[in-house]
Amino acid sequence: MIHCAGVSLREMLALPSLKQVRLIAGAGGLDKVVRSVNIMEVPDIIDWTQAGELLLTTVYSIRHDSTAQSRLIPELAVRNLAGLAIKPGRYIEKIPNIMIEQANEFNFPLLEIPYDVSFPDILNPILSEISHQQLAIIQRADEVHLHLNRVVLEGGDMQDIAGVLVASLNNNLAIIQTISNDAVVAPQEYDSDHQDIQKFIAANSRYGTGMGRGKVVLDGKETGYFRTAICVGKKWYGTISVLETKEPVSRCDEVTIERTAAVAALVLVNHLAVASVERRYYNEFLNEILIADPGEEKNLKGRARDLGIDLHNSHVVATICFHYKTDERAEECQLISQRIIQGLREKFPDIVAGFKLDSIVMFIPLPKNATGKDIDKVREKIKTILEQLVVRLSRPSTKEYSYIGVGRPGSGLAGIQSSYREAMQACQIGRKIWPKERICYYDALGIWRLLGNIQDKQELHVFIDETLGKILQYDQEKGAELLKTLEVYFECNGKLKKVTEKMFVHYNTILYRLDRIQQITGCSLEDATACLNLHLALKLLKIMKD
Repeated sequence: MIHCAGVSLREMLALPSLKQVRLIAGAGGLDKVVRSVNIMEVPDIIDWTQAGELLLTTVYSIRHDSTAQSRLIPELAVRNLAGLAIKPGRYIEKIPNIMIEQANEFNFPLLEIPYDVSFPDILNPILSEISHQQLAIIQRADEVHLHLNRVVLEGGDMQDIAGVLVASLNNNLAIIQTISNDAVVAPQEYDSDHQDIQKFIAANSRYGTGMGRGKVVLDGKETGYFRTAICVGKKWYGTISVLETKEPVSRCDEVTIERTAAVAALVLVNHLAVASVERRYYNEFLNEILIADPGEEKNLKGRARDLGIDLHNSHVVATICFHYKTDERAEECQLISQRIIQGLREKFPDIVAGFKLDSIVMFIPLPKNATGKDIDKVREKIKTILEQLVVRLSRPSTKEYSYIGVGRPGSGLAGIQSSYREAMQACQIGRKIWPKERICYYDALGIWRLLGNIQDKQELHVFIDETLGKILQYDQEKGAELLKTLEVYFECNGKLKKVTEKMFVHYNTILYRLDRIQQITGCSLEDATACLNLHLALKLLKIMKD
């Protein structure tokens, strides 16, 4: 059993030395790639086969077993073998019809070897051709790799790398997308402003996009593409996509693209390392602004101005908070945060943004003597940030973990710090109370502001237990929905018809539940003070949950 790089069955049958070998069935699978050759003359050979093999046999071991003959091709197809070549004449007179039928059904190439042709006559030319192709692939990949290394050593960037790749692929279109949301396009006849290219880039900008082939419409024509991930270990840094605008991407091209991805990964890691140092100092100063004593404002003004924050002017501080529970998800959210911050700098250069703990902090400037219209513009900007950056750049598995909180405008060191605290509180409370909204403004919290600012958490737990403890226990023991009913009752301002419609429960059932609530708690729903206590306890229960 010999493992090789691979040659398609179509190419193999075109070799002069194999002109006597005939395709009997399974023509739909002629593009399968032969990566190794195996010989089957024992019954259990299937257990030792591997994907990509061409199996040669005289069917000696199953010549009298029609059941085994009928199972052979389906089992080989499931194992992704390249094909089966049978030499009839000595042990079987001809290839069984059932095998021909199954080969056509599974698009599994079935070949016939003439009686006077030996297995070495088949095996040697195939291995020789595969070796020649493998050598050509390695030589070409090495040439491209050396060229790329020179480009990198001379300080080349992703655009230069894309240029080298395109030149080696006969000017097929190459697109390199990186974790920082950058995208470069080569050759020059295309650019990132091309509408179809923009759609392709947007569709492939998701975190974690991997290797694969596909189709895309380019200039009104369906065009194939090959894409591979830019990775270091298990860490994803972007993708390289090659669109077949000139000619199909061959297996040799695939190796070249993968080599290019490896070089691109090293360049990206180097850039990210430098950016990480810069970002650390940047974030440290932003954090200093948020925790410094207001008396230090005079000393911080100059450095803050260098970053783009004028402490004389009003700012709205907004936070994009990430909620996760595992180290793996935390690392993923940090990578996404880097992409979002990069996107903020590109789309909204007036916004200063940095990373603090598990959130992105944004300082959004307001003009002097800001009006309500200016505040509305800030809200529109934040909505755009959510839709175009947070949602688009996040993976589906992490979208639910991000939420934006927005503080009120503040000027000076104390005002900015206050806006930051409000943004964090809006984020923490809003995520629990209105999770589907994805954005919470501090000035919309209402009574939630007061409840969220209570420091004695132990006393809050005591109040919740004294007020709702018996209802919670009853629901747990009986599997009832008294707590949910009480919550909807307050949401509907005590209007029972609305409660029944919202809960899809009969009117009499709601009456019974409300009566049980009053009996269990000893509180009358006609007593304003009792209702206030129950309503407050419900709200506190929400914000006290993890």
